[in-house]
Amino acid sequence: MLPKPSAEERTTTPRIKSHPIISKLIDAFGNWRKHRQEIREIRDLDDDEFSTLANDLRITPADLDTFVRQGPHAVDELPKLLTALGIDEKALSRTQPLVLRDMVRVCAFCQQKHQCDRDLDAGTSAQRYEEYCLNASTIDALDQNRPRTGRDAITADVDAWAEAHDMTDRSRSRLAISAR
Repeated sequence: MLPKPSAEERTTTPRIKSHPIISKLIDAFGNWRKHRQEIREIRDLDDDEFSTLANDLRITPADLDTFVRQGPHAVDELPKLLTALGIDEKALSRTQPLVLRDMVRVCAFCQQKHQCDRDLDAGTSAQRYEEYCLNASTIDALDQNRPRTGRDAITADVDAWAEAHDMTDRSRSRLAISAR
């Protein structure tokens, strides 16, 4: 004969085994339904309301339409890429908000999301983003405008001076060593 369960065992609810794959499917379906509802709400706007909304966001109606269709995760890669490259997104939004907004727009239209996600996951984005990222030239320009400190500042100053004076690499090296 089995022992009688204690009062605590009788009052607790049975444990339900969790299946992560089922949970992910349920979440994905819920997100899909939410996204479809958002698209429906946007489609219910008349042309004037839609244009006004786009104008308020300072984008074209065509861009707004594309953003809505792509969903809320269309630019998830950009903050991760900026972090991988050592660029402070919050500082960028304060100092160059229009540049960041344009980068978001470019990222939303990107067709290389799978490559970007792979590189972000592998930790190779810093070495490879220039091969496919449409924001690469903007990111490179941001890096050139980044304040430099220590040795980087000396090397950048020497390189800029040498380039302006059309010096050879060997002369630059000697000049950099004497500047230290």
